[in-house]
Amino acid sequence: MVAYELTDAEVLQINKMNVASQRADLGDVVQDNQEAITALQAGAVVSGSYTATLADADGSSIEILTGTTGIAGYIVQVYQTGSTMTCHVANSAGGSNLTITPTTTGSWSAIDAGDTVSWIVF
Repeated sequence: MVAYELTDAEVLQINKMNVASQRADLGDVVQDNQEAITALQAGAVVSGSYTATLADADGSSIEILTGTTGIAGYIVQVYQTGSTMTCHVANSAGGSNLTITPTTTGSWSAIDAGDTVSWIVF
């Protein structure tokens, strides 16, 4: 839910609404809380799943567009025919994409159509 942003004039009106509002600077408190909520929404947890196609099988990595910016961390799990696989994951600083690459020495050495990547970013 996106909250209505208070203007500075509205903050002053709320501050002067009644004695309790005046003592608590209620308008300032509400405005500070709105800023905190906006910051929390920006750091929201987003998740998804991607199934490799025949076009992916020709490449050396899968690029997942997460739709979020400023990724601070991520959790990725790759499944090939129902079994978990080891992979390499990269995210450019502040970017919104994850690059999933098979390991050169692990159990997942090639991308096959039908491989599934489940991911969580925060």
